[in-house]
Amino acid sequence: MFLFTLRISLSGKAFHRVYSSQSQKAFFAGHVAAFTELGGVPADDIR
Repeated sequence: MFLFTLRISLSGKAFHRVYSSQSQKAFFAGHVAAFTELGGVPADDIR
C-alpha cells in the first residue's frame, strides 16, 4: 500500500489517499481526487 499526500501550503489543507501502487496513473488520480476534494487548483498566492 502507498500513501498519496497533497498539502496546500498557504491554507494548510491536506488530502490523503491510499493506492495499491506507485504508478503514474495513481499519481495523477491522486491529484485529480485531491483538487476535486479541496475545491480546485489554487489560482493565486502560489509559492
